[in-house]
Amino acid sequence: MAGKRAPYPAGGKAKLAPFNPGATLQEVVSHAVLLAMAWFGGLGYLGTILVLVAEPLIVIGLTIFLYPQRGLRRHLWDLVKSSALMAFLLVFVVATYAAAHGNSGGVGIDRLIQLEWSLLAWALGYSALHLGGMLAYAWTQPQPRKAWARLALTQGAITFVALFCTIFVAAFIGTWLAPLVRVVWPEVQVGDVLVLLAVLVRLGFAILMSHIPEHELDEIADNPYVD
Repeated sequence: MAGKRAPYPAGGKAKLAPFNPGATLQEVVSHAVLLAMAWFGGLGYLGTILVLVAEPLIVIGLTIFLYPQRGLRRHLWDLVKSSALMAFLLVFVVATYAAAHGNSGGVGIDRLIQLEWSLLAWALGYSALHLGGMLAYAWTQPQPRKAWARLALTQGAITFVALFCTIFVAAFIGTWLAPLVRVVWPEVQVGDVLVLLAVLVRLGFAILMSHIPEHELDEIADNPYVD
């Protein structure tokens, strides 16, 4: 582990990373693919949310390989705590989905049960393979932990924050926006509107995170855990 550093670089003021058009375009394309999987691939809103819920947990699981000194027991406890937190968020996501349907809860639960689980399994498998590829790439870099922090740890954090905010966006915007959209386009499903909002929320945070200062990225790489 690296020693302690000053909280800010020389000059006493944190500097955001410069705007990177390539990174922004990559985020836009990846989120467009996510939206296409939801709209046209059959995942739907709840299926997409489940994939997003799984992403931070996969990241935590893979991070074990870069921080062996932490010990397997503490890593597993992190997974347990994070899984409980993501399950808690999922309950509210389903509740807001039901509210957008004008239902007290049945619609959300019914749709969750009726998900195409084989398709969801493929999506989760792809997510795990994609993140595994990131880990393999990070190992080839001079600073594997920093590469992993930039590639995956920040993405896991983005997803968690985006899911938390999506609950409020779906509750306060989705519940009135979805019925309005269906007046104009009756064939549009409530879930189509909600998944668009969820993807836009995550895209916004992803673009903001692309400007994270280098010294903060170093601190994340040194110790990504909050004990």
